[in-house]
Amino acid sequence: MGVLDPAPLDFSMECLLKRKAGLPDNDITAVFGHIWKGGFADVQGATEEMAQAYYQSYIDNYLIADAVNDEGIKDISGFKRFIRACAALAGNLLNYRALGEAAGVSEVTAKKWLAVLQDMDVIYLLEPYSNNELQRLVKTPKLYFCDTGLCAYLTRWLTPESLREGAASGHFYENYVVMELVKNYAYMERSLAFTGMIRRKR
Repeated sequence: MGVLDPAPLDFSMECLLKRKAGLPDNDITAVFGHIWKGGFADVQGATEEMAQAYYQSYIDNYLIADAVNDEGIKDISGFKRFIRACAALAGNLLNYRALGEAAGVSEVTAKKWLAVLQDMDVIYLLEPYSNNELQRLVKTPKLYFCDTGLCAYLTRWLTPESLREGAASGHFYENYVVMELVKNYAYMERSLAFTGMIRRKR
């Protein structure tokens, strides 16, 4: 957290131990503080009350406004319930029926609305790895929130302490780790593309 390592990701024990030697000891309190606050620039350094106000404004002025204006969604109350249902199921296998029932909409609508949230970079679906030897395994993707702070707000975890000690702490931690890896890979791809472009210009 807060440390940039430009080296390619390597999950061998040798590489992991080397990376660990250059990092401070894990502070679970600090980690959950970061998970609870999320990554939006406007909430960094903000008080808990200011962060809550920011997320409510983000939902009303961005998520709902874009859903109505750009996607033509008319059932605003249902869409709000759907977003909260997605937050409640973050870190779990995707279940369209459960999402639809929680929002009071059909499974077909749940699939459409989930695609909208994907396009808006609100949620991320992690597809399961599979090959010929693993065809019998479950192939349902897992649902994650791109920002854990927004997810915490939607699920009413109002302080970092309550989130850390709550029943959903494991799902939030998993969500956080997955999205940090996704962002790391995305950063690496952009860095490699930029480096290649500079070399071609030379």
